[in-house]
Amino acid sequence: MQPILRIANVIEDGRIAGPQLRIAAVAQALKHTGVQTTVVHPQQESEAFAARLDAIGIDRVALPIHRLARNRKAIVWYLISFPLEIYLLWRLFCRGRYDFVHCSGGFWQIKGLIAAKLAGTKALWHINDTVLPRWLRPIFLLACRSLADGVIVAGERVRSHYMGDARLPMPVIEIQAPVDCRKFYPASAAAAPALARTSALKIVTVANLNPLKGVEHFIGMAALLSQWFDDLAFYIVGPAYDSQNAYVSALKESIRQNDLTNVHLMGASNNIPGILQAADVYVCSSIAEASPISVWEAMAMGKAIVSTDVGDVKRFVIDGVSGYVVPSRDAQSLAEATAKFVRDRSLRERCGAVARQVALEKLDISVCVAAHRMAYSRC
Repeated sequence: MQPILRIANVIEDGRIAGPQLRIAAVAQALKHTGVQTTVVHPQQESEAFAARLDAIGIDRVALPIHRLARNRKAIVWYLISFPLEIYLLWRLFCRGRYDFVHCSGGFWQIKGLIAAKLAGTKALWHINDTVLPRWLRPIFLLACRSLADGVIVAGERVRSHYMGDARLPMPVIEIQAPVDCRKFYPASAAAAPALARTSALKIVTVANLNPLKGVEHFIGMAALLSQWFDDLAFYIVGPAYDSQNAYVSALKESIRQNDLTNVHLMGASNNIPGILQAADVYVCSSIAEASPISVWEAMAMGKAIVSTDVGDVKRFVIDGVSGYVVPSRDAQSLAEATAKFVRDRSLRERCGAVARQVALEKLDISVCVAAHRMAYSRC
């Protein structure tokens, strides 16, 4: 099929997580509708992301792009390399003759927008976090008006956090992170052996190990539930990057101090459907999210959900119907909500069935692809 549209999707952080998974999944699905995506990512820390793109046949370009991080060396390199990276992106956009530049990430991932403006290429700014300091909102709005032809927000809470009551002169389109409900399908996934071998009731979270995921509160919940119930097992699935060594060490120390031999740090996994198939309850303990793809995946797998009130979770997880939503940073509330599912298997099954239906109707990749096509047509 000849491409109808050619998109350059730029992300300045190559470490694989929700945004990178979204980019890959949407690019693959859009390909079947005549939209050709080239993913532009950093040369460093992108090995897993690049391998995923290669495996599904998505074009990619690796450039020496530096991400902003909270250490002096990273900040210095970000500032020093900023002009060169703008030039490299501008040159790529001019040569590639793209219809749109789709810039993924938060406020700081602005290089693609500047380069697109210089190249005369339309640009979409895809915002997918809720951590922008309030004092930077006017600067963000000014940047939008100056650089973007459209804005995609990963949820209503993202829109509110970044824009408040402000109105922008370009389209602002909400697109939740997608889940492929054909891949995350209970009837087709075999339970991961590492979890299936135990008969304990299994409580799972999937998250990169960093403070925004609130994993310490998941561990606190596990400590409480282990006092209340016998025969529970807790699994924390996700990578730990070198930048989070201190945080991960603190998590391990908390597990040790509480003598939680039933809490397992599993590391990264390429078999998330299998992990979720084995789970009895899925818990999200995050402190901040935009559109938590791991929650949507658990819903698609028909799992009962307990989640903190982050992103737009409350719009899709209804208390007592498809799960429970509790305040963030509150291990006690997480434990009390999860205990309801521990006690009542039929409640788990009922909520899981509803969660699956919500994912199919509102969060499936087909919904996301249609929204992307609409965004490209409107901007």
